Amino acid sequence: MSAKPPLKVRMDERDLLILQHVARHRLTTCAVLHRHCFKELKRNAVLKILLRLCRENLLQRFPLIYPEVYFTLTAKACQLLGGVSARSLPLGPQSLPSELAALHYCVCGSRYHKRLSKHEVQQTFSWFPKPSNHEIYSVDCANNNSPILEWLRADLGGPSHHIVRKTHRRLSALGDSENAMAALNRQEFRVVFLTATPEKARSIQRAVEPHEWPASTQIHLAIIPELVPLTTRYNHGT
Repeated sequence: MSAKPPLKVRMDERDLLILQHVARHRLTTCAVLHRHCFKELKRNAVLKILLRLCRENLLQRFPLIYPEVYFTLTAKACQLLGGVSARSLPLGPQSLPSELAALHYCVCGSRYHKRLSKHEVQQTFSWFPKPSNHEIYSVDCANNNSPILEWLRADLGGPSHHIVRKTHRRLSALGDSENAMAALNRQEFRVVFLTATPEKARSIQRAVEPHEWPASTQIHLAIIPELVPLTTRYNHGT
């Protein structure tokens, strides 16, 4: 069977910027895109662009928290950008809050954190063993001479000790790699817990303290209020 010919779609630079943004972050919202890419436009103008891309079958929208929606690529857009068509599927009840929290952390904070693909992690941080397609990574480029790999861990509202214990178990494996331990000592790696409220951040911090972490591991906490309505279905225990 012959390969499909490449798609030919007429897009301007703004359209391509939006599609590349969504491809990197898996989703976006009108509010985030307005703040991150198009501050010079009115928010309604940004929404009109997004809806046009939906009509052109390049973006699709799904319910978030009424009346808000989120946007993902379509299969057509994935093919156009050379991505896998699975990225066009709606996000599940656990992946949606995780991806939304990562989006807000990366592009809506006091400085930009570049979301990384598995391939980019392997290229830039070859010492990090077995990056996963299911985990979320970013890079803090505030110091370009020594970029820091960040492993983003979204709290979905369950007991704090649960997410901390799973994170600790994964990081303990870094002790088996001399290159990884050397990178930790150079402070080139950090874990970032993304949670909805200051109260839950304090609870996670308390759960972190009893564990013995690999030397020089940096652990940060970031509060993402947009997580609150997406995680109320889970138990917000400590």
